[in-house]
Order: sequence, then C-alpha cells, then structure tokens
Amino acid sequence: MSFHCQFCEIELKSKYNLKSHLEKSKKCMRLRGQTIVSEYRCLNCDYVGMYKNDFTKHSLICKKKNFPKDAKDITIESLKERNSDLVRQLCEKTKQLEDKDRIIKECLTIIKESKIPCASDTVNKIVQRYRVREQYPGKNYIYILTTPSHTEKQTYIFGKTVNLTNRLSTYNKTEEHTVVYYKECKNDLVMSSAETAIFSKLDGYRAMKNRERFILPEDKTIDFFTKTVDDCVNFFTN
Repeated sequence: MSFHCQFCEIELKSKYNLKSHLEKSKKCMRLRGQTIVSEYRCLNCDYVGMYKNDFTKHSLICKKKNFPKDAKDITIESLKERNSDLVRQLCEKTKQLEDKDRIIKECLTIIKESKIPCASDTVNKIVQRYRVREQYPGKNYIYILTTPSHTEKQTYIFGKTVNLTNRLSTYNKTEEHTVVYYKECKNDLVMSSAETAIFSKLDGYRAMKNRERFILPEDKTIDFFTKTVDDCVNFFTN
C-alpha cells in the first residue's frame, strides 16, 4: 500500500513517511504556500536545519576547519531566532482567530436576517454548539432534564451521572436540554441505588417502556418528581 502526496505528486511507502514528508520537505512546503523558517544555521558552512536534532548531528560531523570548539553559542543564537519566529507566528495566529470569530458573527447575522428556508434552524444549531454551558463542579448527580418540545408534553428525562456538565454536552446536540432539578449524592453507590428506586416508584409514569422519560400527571406539579428524587436519595444517604 502506498501513500500519495497530492502536492508533490509522489508516492511514499508508509503513513509515517508521508507525515514526515509533509513536515520536512521544503519543496512540498513551498507548494503548499507555507513560509519556510530557517531555525538552525551553521556559522561555518552552508548548512541550514529546521530541527534541533538535525543541527546537533551536523555540529558533530561538520568538516570545516574553523568550526568553533563550543557549539553552545551557535545553539543560543539559533534559539533566539526561533523564539522571534514563534512570537511572530503567534501574533499572526491570534489575528487570524480574531478575524475568524468576527466572520462567524457576521455570517450568523446575515443568516438570521435572510429569508433562506430553515435558516433559523441552522442558526439555532450553531448557537447550541457554541453556547457557554453552566458548570456543575460536584459529582454523583441524580438529574431531571427537559426540552421545549418535551415541556409541551409534560415529559421529563431522569438519569444519573458522575459529571453533570459533561453529560449535558452529550444531550445538547440538536435541542437545548434544561436542567430542571438535580441532587448530588454522597457517593456513586447512593447515586445508583437512588436511581433504581426512583425508576421503580415512577414506573407507572414512563413515556415509553425501558426509557428514562416520564410524563408528569396534569394534576401534579414538578414538585411531585423533585420530592421523589429527594426522598430516594435521602433514604440511601441516611
């Protein structure tokens, strides 16, 4: 099996060789429009290296008669040059990120103001993806979640998780899930036991069999669910 470089039109024997080629080949880097930074220069010959290891090896075998005895000064100068290059590159990348954020905001504004079919849905999905989430620093939670569409149907999602912040990120893909109630447990054993008890007590209110969604009766408030959570957690805690 061979690996093809689409820029140089050459074949390489392995994925590792292709990666090394993309990182080190000056010809390939020029074809990709990348700036080639000379990081390590030998002051005694025409050698120019891009990597410290390559420069160190060259320093040991350089055959120029006037090669200095101490290569430390050369390395220091090379590192100074490299540091300057890195600072410059960092400034460029920072500017690019600022431009990217500005362009994204402008595009979202254009989409919102346009009359493109389903534009609002697209914007909502993007907003959901990049929205800053509330942080829950504790662990071992029993939680109740819902969404706008579930709220209309009086449906709530129950569950347990060690990390509630991370769990919400798995839910919030296409529709925003809101934390209605949560209770932290003493340990994971209490959490697991309480969840089993909650599901058992609310089994008659399941929206579907073997699903963690429960329908709140019309004659009851959300306190009916939250009290059930409290009672079960407290039972296994005390």
